[in-house]
Amino acid sequence: MIIYLVRHAESVPRGDLSEKEKDGIGLSEFGKLQATASAKKLKKFRVEYIYSSPLARAKETAEIISMSTGVGMTLDDRLAEFATDMESKDPNYLKSLKADAYRSPDNKMPAGESLTDAVARFGRVLDEISRQSFESVCVVTHRVIMESFLAKYFGTRPTDHEWMVPAGITALETKKDGKTKILFCDKKFRDLSLALTTLKRKLRA
Repeated sequence: MIIYLVRHAESVPRGDLSEKEKDGIGLSEFGKLQATASAKKLKKFRVEYIYSSPLARAKETAEIISMSTGVGMTLDDRLAEFATDMESKDPNYLKSLKADAYRSPDNKMPAGESLTDAVARFGRVLDEISRQSFESVCVVTHRVIMESFLAKYFGTRPTDHEWMVPAGITALETKKDGKTKILFCDKKFRDLSLALTTLKRKLRA
């Protein structure tokens, strides 16, 4: 089986919101273009099913992929992002918590989970999915949990924690003997609409 891991596309700016409030924020218009570009590629990859985090930014990304590919999707709470504190709106405090989680991944955060716990739950979902009868599936999730999973199990950029691009795709191939390898990592796929909008953005900056 090939599992295509997709980071959600760009969301509407989330500003000084709590993690709980951010969970309900969906995609920006540019994010919808990003998701559409990746969806077109996933259609060519013949994705047969989609699993997604239920958080709005991931769910909307998955829905765009589902519409493009014509395949069904399931929301799974275990694919949600690693959270440090669900209630606080203090960006400096939240940043310090995340830094602490990277330094000491076994430390429990106020939200109730350690980064190690989050990676483990993500890994369990992928293991369950790999046992399905599909040849090719898509998993839409979030940056921190996916980066940390890839770093732990594949040694992928383990010291650089903010590298995965919105709507980027990573492909994992799982064999019947349980062995898994990365086919490609963090690929960004563009189409004409996305390229033109990206150029306009750069010119306005």
